[in-house]
Amino acid sequence: MQGYRIARMAILLAMTGVLAGCQGGAGAGLFGSKGGADVAGPQTLPREARDAGEDVEAPEVFHAEETGLWDGRPSLGGIWIAHPDVTDPERVIIRNTATGQSVVGALFRRERESPGPRIQVSSDAAAQIGLLAGQPTELSVTALRRPPDPDPQTAATARDDDAEAAPTALTRRFVQVATVDSADGAKETAARLIRAGLSAEIRAPDPGGRALWRVVSGPVKTEDDRAALIEAVRGLGFKDAYAVTR
Repeated sequence: MQGYRIARMAILLAMTGVLAGCQGGAGAGLFGSKGGADVAGPQTLPREARDAGEDVEAPEVFHAEETGLWDGRPSLGGIWIAHPDVTDPERVIIRNTATGQSVVGALFRRERESPGPRIQVSSDAAAQIGLLAGQPTELSVTALRRPPDPDPQTAATARDDDAEAAPTALTRRFVQVATVDSADGAKETAARLIRAGLSAEIRAPDPGGRALWRVVSGPVKTEDDRAALIEAVRGLGFKDAYAVTR
């Protein structure tokens, strides 16, 4: 049986598993909104759809409306979906457009396409939005972002801080979270950061170097932001996190 490894979202511990490729099913839908219509601007999520904080939808980061499929097999890693057009892991809201059910989860890159829908759905995500095994279902998937601070005074203070910091701009604006020896391990680490509401990027091994993947979070603008990010990352269990240039 042909299979492929896919990134999973870990809630408490990073887990590794193998998922078989989806077989059969209906053809893929369009990337973006249906019928070529413009994607709506950011919207505040209904309270039941929020996982933590007041997230807003960010369709400019990622948005897809097409069929998804759960192949009926149990999967590791919690609530996630995978799509071939993804570059970095994202935090998304997943909607079953037929029933209106929605859930917040992780979005990963689907490493290999198989016949059928391009969106692969984990068993936990399928349970949350009412997907039946082996039945292609129309889904809407949109990236989430934390909204900017609406307080004008806070925004003005931030601009002043940025202006003061400009002459001594940070050179180490990222925080290195972990170095792992597999792409799957890197994706699992990134999923933990996304689950906690932090940004995550995966740095591939350097050509000719050791096969090590780095997971970083950032960038930040100020030393205070960097210190807060390091504290947040270490609070997730990555005690060796430190600042890096990229």
